[in-house]
Amino acid sequence: SCRLPHARVIAIQSEREFGLSVLQGLEIELKRRFDLFRGSGVENLTEYRGKTGEKMPRLLLIVDEFQEFFQPQDDFAQQARSFFDRMVRQGRAFGIHILLATQSLSGTPAQPSSTQEQMGIRIVLQCSENDARVILADGNHGARQITRRGEGIYNDASGRIEGNKPFQTPL
Repeated sequence: SCRLPHARVIAIQSEREFGLSVLQGLEIELKRRFDLFRGSGVENLTEYRGKTGEKMPRLLLIVDEFQEFFQPQDDFAQQARSFFDRMVRQGRAFGIHILLATQSLSGTPAQPSSTQEQMGIRIVLQCSENDARVILADGNHGARQITRRGEGIYNDASGRIEGNKPFQTPL
């Protein structure tokens, strides 16, 4: 059997309710860390580790096909939207990070601009013009130059054109 001792939750083809429960668990962890940091008089994970000597791990939430949280537009979608917005604004300081992936954003309600603006690193592979504009930024047409499978753009400037770094993977 394959063991992943560093992984707390692995879910494949889950119900939205299960996904939301995972998000709620991370919300509880964010609050716990907030209280610990405040009690220690620090503002971020690095300071907390330095002051307490505790080896608190960073957490990474990876959500493939994240748009499924938002379809249909209902109470679950609103809770997920609020979670992602809070987490991308506050999570980094507390050592909680998010990687969102999807094959297409077609038909997906837009994230709040405050959420999108906080996502400094963006990667786009071959996709529709509309998806590329949402992932990178309005006015960044770098994705038009992607023509081969495995070709993409890594952008670490919140989608601005100057952050475009083309790359090619083996496939």
